[in-house]
Amino acid sequence: MKHANGIPENEVSELLIAAVHEHNLVPRSRLSKYNAFLKSGVEERPSSTSAAIFRPQDMPDGALPLGCDQIVLFEFRGHRRGIDPFDYNLVGGPQKARQRLFDNLSSVSELVFAAQQRLFFFMLLFIGRSFRLLRWDRAGATTTPSIDYFEHPETLSDLLWRISYLDNGALGARS
Repeated sequence: MKHANGIPENEVSELLIAAVHEHNLVPRSRLSKYNAFLKSGVEERPSSTSAAIFRPQDMPDGALPLGCDQIVLFEFRGHRRGIDPFDYNLVGGPQKARQRLFDNLSSVSELVFAAQQRLFFFMLLFIGRSFRLLRWDRAGATTTPSIDYFEHPETLSDLLWRISYLDNGALGARS
């Protein structure tokens, strides 16, 4: 993961999923690729840049889980200077690419709200070697600062462990 800034996002997602499983970082849940949902509600092929945490009962045998069953979403993007839509310290940079990424994340959040009737939900956004936690609600997103998970692996490990022990209500599901 040291060189995650120089490899494609689909490889970063595969490496991170493997590391989470190898080190049992989500002990009461499972991180997996999934069959994404489209706006029409029709399932499509798995995304190479998305994964999610699922409860064990939502993991079908021999198949990918459905996106509508996820409890925490992971989005992966390759490292490009200035691409992070939540880094407000950037001057210049690829504004269209930043806006496109933000629009994509917003569209995903709308799908989660529509499919699950959530009050809020959490998403981890990985850009190269950094990640940030996003908490989406109907008004938008609140984010943490970007954290280099190679330099500070304990932060990501602790976050994932804690998430796996939260009940669905603490993760935004209506009770």
